[in-house]
Amino acid sequence: MSSLSTAELTRLERFLGAHDSRFALALVRMPQTPQREEFARRLQEFSGEQQRPFHRFDLAGLGTGEVWGKVEQGLPVGTIAILEGLDESFNHPDGQMASFLNRQRERIAELLPGPVLLVLGDRAMDRFFTDAPDLADWYAASFEFSATASAAPAQDDGSIPENSSEWIESRMSLLRAQLQADVPDRIKARILRELALLYRDSVYGVPMDPDRVRTRSASESLGAAEVMAQEAVEIQRSLALKDTSADQARELALALNVQGSLLQESGRYAEAEPLAKEALEIRKRVLGEEHPDTIRSQNNLAGLYQRMGRYAEAEPLYRNALATRERLRGAEHPDTLKVVNNLASLYAEQGQFAQAEPLYLRALHGRKKLLGEEHPETLNSLNNLAQLYERYQRYAEAEPLYLRTVAARERLLGRDHPYTLNSLNNLANLYARQQRYKEALPLYRQVLTVRERVLGPEHPSTLSSLNNLAFLYARQRRYNKAEPLYRRAISGAEKVLGHDHPETRLFRENLEALREPRPGL
Repeated sequence: MSSLSTAELTRLERFLGAHDSRFALALVRMPQTPQREEFARRLQEFSGEQQRPFHRFDLAGLGTGEVWGKVEQGLPVGTIAILEGLDESFNHPDGQMASFLNRQRERIAELLPGPVLLVLGDRAMDRFFTDAPDLADWYAASFEFSATASAAPAQDDGSIPENSSEWIESRMSLLRAQLQADVPDRIKARILRELALLYRDSVYGVPMDPDRVRTRSASESLGAAEVMAQEAVEIQRSLALKDTSADQARELALALNVQGSLLQESGRYAEAEPLAKEALEIRKRVLGEEHPDTIRSQNNLAGLYQRMGRYAEAEPLYRNALATRERLRGAEHPDTLKVVNNLASLYAEQGQFAQAEPLYLRALHGRKKLLGEEHPETLNSLNNLAQLYERYQRYAEAEPLYLRTVAARERLLGRDHPYTLNSLNNLANLYARQQRYKEALPLYRQVLTVRERVLGPEHPSTLSSLNNLAFLYARQRRYNKAEPLYRRAISGAEKVLGHDHPETRLFRENLEALREPRPGL
């Protein structure tokens, strides 16, 4: 059975038939390597049936000179060509490969006089639009082949991890330089949108060099992110008034999503809601009710309602997203399992254990089967199930799940990785709930020490660790140790997250509770 959309393949064949004598660029979003192999085979078969030449450029691992050495040989008129293997180059923070192709676009059109299919994963494709704007504007059609349940998404990262501070800062430097140039508004909006996310990510980025000094405070980064996201939305709204095409509407929806996600993270849910709703309505109108982006927006809005405690509004959105993904992609597709996990978390928050547990188990078993025992998504499911058991005081079942998660993350990611620290923190929480304070205390201290060193004293995770350690001291009636930690957490949260953020309010409530300790603490 084919893993490729029949409808998209039919569209693609019409495109190829309409362009048989001149350059025509088509952008193909395709995240998985197995899909790309099948895609190339189908195109080669089509070329043979139409008696047209076919050429597959595999450009993985090549520099600009080597890539050009292959392209400049040229192809016969009407050749169907695939350009692939550029994900890693396009994901490099300097954007050098995409910029090079952008400069050579006119020569490329001369050398490749036929349909040219540029195949990239999602992140690389997004950066192609930013780093090669003129070449990107030449595209005549776009096609999307989403991930399937039969294989995990291909890794298209560069050699420097994208969650590292070094990668983020390098990419930001490039984009800031691009903003200084006289770029069209459509490109400026894309740059601002990506920069907003990068400023946000810089708060959570992990330095490859632990002694690296951060160039901005967390509050400065988050403030800059919000400003840039707002400007991107304003530009896209202006462009959408002048150009009512579906492409412009999609760009506006993307900008709205970025701004909305930043507002959500700062706890400003009421401001995020109209943006999430608008993005969903745009995608319904221009893409249809069942397009992957529409379902993604539906899932995002459900998540927002869940954060706001509006469970009755969140549940039907999750259920609709789940039903659509099951019908279109199958019950075991990775995207389907994400919604299964989200629906489980909704039930767990409402105390509906009987509904939550089978869904968490379904997500866990599905991810094990598709992705493997130690894939990050599988470990997330393991952690979620452990938290559910902890919530319902099934501590004997929760502890081995937490221990497995900690051991796997330490081995795969290292002891100082944020995900490893999250798992250690969860294990400490479990011990604290059982009044196993001697076991919880060293874990809380370890997590706080590493987070302060690796992430910085103002990082949201560091502030959470301060609160957790203070809470443990309060349970032990060691109030003189708890109070200064609470005050540090509150001061940092007010500065980074804002006075009204849910975390800030929680820290203040915990400090106030110290004044009237409850019996038994």
